[in-house]
Amino acid sequence: MAARSAHVVRRLTGRVSRGDWLPVIRGMSDDDSVGLTFDDGPTPETTPALLALLREARAGATFFLTGVRAAAAPDLVGAIVADGHAAYAHGWEHLRYDEQPRPRMLADLLRAEAVLQRFRPTPRPYLVRLPYAA
Repeated sequence: MAARSAHVVRRLTGRVSRGDWLPVIRGMSDDDSVGLTFDDGPTPETTPALLALLREARAGATFFLTGVRAAAAPDLVGAIVADGHAAYAHGWEHLRYDEQPRPRMLADLLRAEAVLQRFRPTPRPYLVRLPYAA
């Protein structure tokens, strides 16, 4: 499925270059693979079209969803999970965690995860993409 993700990036941008995708946390085993992640959703303006494009390309992606938006659009969260994509919390309110006390940060992430648990079990290991890279 990862190799098909490169097709989606090529279609959207016209090119794929591993050197343009920073920061690289882990290299892919082949040059035709790319990891696709999306954050700050789901939104009714973009998520359905994005899911259709991923479906057409038979590509997978990882979605980092804000709790506020996930709670407001449970049908979109259900569609993301039903299509086989990974879904993780991106916080409840998209706070800058480097400006928050640790208990607030944890509560914010757990509140968002509580919404996502309605659609899938909590993944292990759990990926976190911090808002604002904080």
